[in-house]
Amino acid sequence: MSPGPDRELERRLGAAWAEHRDDLRRYLRRLVDDEALADDLAQEAGLRLLRAGRDGEIREPRAWLFHAGANLARDALRRRLTAQAALGEVAHDEPAGPAAPDELAAMAQDLGALSRAIEALPPQARRILLLARVEGRSHKEIARALDLAPKTVENHLGRAVARLAELLGRRPGGNA
Repeated sequence: MSPGPDRELERRLGAAWAEHRDDLRRYLRRLVDDEALADDLAQEAGLRLLRAGRDGEIREPRAWLFHAGANLARDALRRRLTAQAALGEVAHDEPAGPAAPDELAAMAQDLGALSRAIEALPPQARRILLLARVEGRSHKEIARALDLAPKTVENHLGRAVARLAELLGRRPGGNA
C-alpha cells in the first residue's frame, strides 16, 4: 500500500475511535465497575483497532471497538478473579508444599474448561455472571449497572450457572 491510503485508514479509524470513545468508556465502566480500568481498556481497544486496521479492513469500527473492549474487560475480570482467589488461598489456607505436576496439569485443564464454558455463554449472561461471581455484586447492583430488572438479572444468572454446570458435566450446587 502507498503512504496515502495508510494515512487515510488511520485517519478514518482515529475518527471512529474519537466518535465512540465516550460510549465505549461508559460501557466498560458498567462491565468492570472501575473508572480508571475502564479508561485503560478503552484506550487499549482503540490501539488494537488501529493495529487491526493495518492488517485488514474493518467495516464496522464501533462494533469492533465494543467487541474488543468486552474481551479486554472479560480478561481483566478473569485476572481480578484469579488474584482474589490466590489472595483468598493465601489468607485462609494452611501453607502447603508446591503442587505436583499432575495437580498443576489438572488445575490448568479445569481452568481451561471453565474459561471455554464461560465463553460459550450468551454475552448478557456472561456479563451478569462475572459481575455477580467475580465482583460479588448483588442482583440489584447489577440491575442498576446494566439497566435491567432485578428479576431479569436473577433469571440470566440462574441460566448461566445451570449452563456452566451442564458444560462442565456437574450438577448446579454439587461437587460431581
